[in-house]
Amino acid sequence: MRWVIMLAVLQMGACSNLPTAIKEAPSHEVQLHDLQDKIETYKGSLVRWGGTIAQVDNEEDASWVHVLYFPLNGYGRPKLNQSSQGRFLMYSEKFLDPAVYTKGAQITVAGVLTGAVERMIGKKSLKLPIIKISQDYLWPTYSRPRYYGYPGYYPYYSYGFYRRPYFFNRGYYACY
Repeated sequence: MRWVIMLAVLQMGACSNLPTAIKEAPSHEVQLHDLQDKIETYKGSLVRWGGTIAQVDNEEDASWVHVLYFPLNGYGRPKLNQSSQGRFLMYSEKFLDPAVYTKGAQITVAGVLTGAVERMIGKKSLKLPIIKISQDYLWPTYSRPRYYGYPGYYPYYSYGFYRRPYFFNRGYYACY
């Protein structure tokens, strides 16, 4: 019984490494689709947005990160199974390394909405909202291990209810 309680405490502690600004939504959460042509009314609002990184532009005194906006789940992670609702820009006065903030990485940002800027995306000019970062969190990527079934005992390996000899798992017959 003692080890069950210990395991539960460790699992709950593993979820607490998120910054509080990322974990908890602001009291009045502003979404990107709420801002269409009303950016000035929401200027200065605290926001928590997320998505995938599209591009990183570093200048002499600031870094700009283009993010494809996705709605967030209850933990603050972008829901990539839904459609993107547009783009926004993250602004930071510190250097954001493009090797760390890579294209396609999932990110959640908490900060202040400071306004909008016109940017060219391809040949189209878009008005993108700007968030000055107070907290950001890059979500880790997980690679799934290749699944080969349940290991049985030599010379047989179990695949559900069906067992087959070990030599079928080599060469041409291997499950790749």
